[in-house]
Amino acid sequence: MNASASPPPFAREPLAALRKALLDLHKALLAETRAGYERLFGPIPSTSALLDLVTADPWFAWLRPLTGLIVEMDELLEADTAPDAETLAALRRRIAGMIAGNVDTEGFARSYRDALQRDPNIAIAHAAVRRTLDALRA
Repeated sequence: MNASASPPPFAREPLAALRKALLDLHKALLAETRAGYERLFGPIPSTSALLDLVTADPWFAWLRPLTGLIVEMDELLEADTAPDAETLAALRRRIAGMIAGNVDTEGFARSYRDALQRDPNIAIAHAAVRRTLDALRA
């Protein structure tokens, strides 16, 4: 395979499926976190204002480790070579540890657990990530 050719589609599918499930979870977490912020501080006036808050405000800091994983997955999907099985397995373990509460970077585990109990949309997205992780293991 030459350097400019894309890897076969099957090599990207598991990672793309995991990224989509994780992105859906991130969106649900962001919506719930935004709602809590707006209850205390009032409406966020625009998408750009929300982006500024997500990247710089301590209220949203706990989401950054998850955001970073999604960015990392984007980079893997855009790479010229497909991720190998070892890379996918390590990523799967990191994500599984994060959503199981085994990793508490920037308060993620505590905030995630609380959000998971407050919002059924997050619980549904969490279950989808678990199913996707389990499928990767098989």
